Amino acid sequence: MITPYGYGGPEVVGELTLEELADAKRSFRQWAMRHKIVSELIRFNPLTENQKRIADWTTTEFIRHTTSIDLRPSIEEIMQTFHKKNRSMIRKSLASELTVRRGSKEDLPTFIRLYYQTMDQKDASSHYYFTPEYFEQLFQPTQLCEPLLLIAEWRGEAVGSYFVLLGQEYAHGHLIGCQRDEYKLFPNQRLEYEAILHSKTAGMVEQHLGGGYKERDSLFESKCRYTGYRMFEYHQGKTILLPHVYEQLCQRYGSDKEANYFPEYRYQETVLAR
Repeated sequence: MITPYGYGGPEVVGELTLEELADAKRSFRQWAMRHKIVSELIRFNPLTENQKRIADWTTTEFIRHTTSIDLRPSIEEIMQTFHKKNRSMIRKSLASELTVRRGSKEDLPTFIRLYYQTMDQKDASSHYYFTPEYFEQLFQPTQLCEPLLLIAEWRGEAVGSYFVLLGQEYAHGHLIGCQRDEYKLFPNQRLEYEAILHSKTAGMVEQHLGGGYKERDSLFESKCRYTGYRMFEYHQGKTILLPHVYEQLCQRYGSDKEANYFPEYRYQETVLAR
């Protein structure tokens, strides 16, 4: 059992005593045993630090840092936290013919095309190529989340697109796709700026940009150029619920302890999408 791709995990509503938390854990374990759940992986939320609220639920492990934009100041103040090159690119983009509009479900194929192109350019591993069904489900609003799809266009052609998730308080910049910027329109930086405007209007207090593939890699550094290096800790919770079955699966399908992948029996060498 695994939480969805992104940052989430369980949230505690109100204050629970240690006894109540222990009872909740016991009830969950009984449910897991009935359904023969072998292992559990939780991706916690760096902004709410919910791993601290259920410390005895699972074994937690620090994975890497993420970064986030504080949306409470004015737009002018937020812009001052940007790297000067980012500010310059946004101003040039605003002065160009590039336009940004809010997309609809009919724009999903355009977003998917741009996103796949970006993954191709980055030689991304195959598991980052989410299916069209994934994006269609993600576009369905719920009580907890509203999708925001932004489309950047130049002379009638879509050159960039940004998928943002708007929650109760926090926005999350989920996935972005842009063509190669041959004409210096800076759609990537412009989309981040426009997402901030939409998120502030929707009453969000943070725009979480996530982290990199590894700790302090180039992707993470590029995100920090918007946030002033405001860093949050991303943790995962890993639990083996049926140890004997877990070992059997590791023996059957193979495992690599040095890869630090959980669950081990689902580990496979990274396959490049090309």
